[in-house]
Amino acid sequence: MHRFVAGALCVAVTASYAVAAQTKTFITTEWRDFNASQTECLDRADRAIRDANFSVPGTTKDARHGTRGDYTIQVRCAAGKNIVIFITAGPNPDLTRKYTTSVIDQFE
Repeated sequence: MHRFVAGALCVAVTASYAVAAQTKTFITTEWRDFNASQTECLDRADRAIRDANFSVPGTTKDARHGTRGDYTIQVRCAAGKNIVIFITAGPNPDLTRKYTTSVIDQFE
């Protein structure tokens, strides 16, 4: 009986580690120089996110956000510093890079 309980506990612990491993989040970050107004940057960010097939669930003063399945992208505009930052998070690092590149391509 003790072996059964120990074995069941071992399986439960292993399963919880497997679930934890599946829920990792990877982040890809890129930036580009940007020499235009904050409004223009935010408008371009909104269009780029939509054109890359992300839904646009919300906005903030300095950023636009999109989701696509388990992936989230943010385009943060800092026109006063002449920069735009692209951040993508999700469970697969290859797809976070691919989605970041896609939004950058649409933005430029």
